[in-house]
Amino acid sequence: MRYVPVLPFASFFYPSATNCAATSSVPTPRLNAPREIAPDPPNQACAGSLTHPPLFRNLPGSIKTHHPRVAGWTLRGFRVQHGLVNVYAKFETELAVRPDDIDLYQHVHSTRYLDYVLAARFDQMERCYGMSMQAFAALGLGWFMTAASIQYKRPLGWGDRMVVRTWIEHFTETGCRVAFEIEKQPTGKRVCDGHCDYTLVTLATGRATVLPDDIKGKYSI
Repeated sequence: MRYVPVLPFASFFYPSATNCAATSSVPTPRLNAPREIAPDPPNQACAGSLTHPPLFRNLPGSIKTHHPRVAGWTLRGFRVQHGLVNVYAKFETELAVRPDDIDLYQHVHSTRYLDYVLAARFDQMERCYGMSMQAFAALGLGWFMTAASIQYKRPLGWGDRMVVRTWIEHFTETGCRVAFEIEKQPTGKRVCDGHCDYTLVTLATGRATVLPDDIKGKYSI
């Protein structure tokens, strides 16, 4: 996980691809400006999404960003803490449309897209975070989805392939929000995006439980 300094409203920029340091042509801000930026972990390059130009688009209005967000206060979708924006890694899984995903309109039924997100997340929990759903079950824990939001851009059809990209957006006391994007391959066009809220529960009772620090640490990458 990297920390990126938060600059004044009109001067947010992505870190450069070479040093992951934020750049700005304006004077150093006075508002909770951090004195240093935590270095990247060894052998971890800047994510490609961090090289995109300006952080804010279509101002005024809703602010769009490739940066995931975490705990702190919210500014139009950003979560900021002590002048820093926490950036979590994005992971990808490639999937294909199955024949039984097709509805009577000859494209993927709207409910199937969340199935793709869950399938990708299960894969990434084990492959990327090193803690699979089975590992949670062995501890007597599980994840309940409490809310989901999805915006559809274009349909998928029979035989289409897709990349499902997910990442942690922020943590709560008992869970997290996972954001996602689905892109059609090989065009890379956005099919849909959104987020899902999850709560960690004790399987024996089905009740929410506080997210342990060691588990949060595994997923804070």
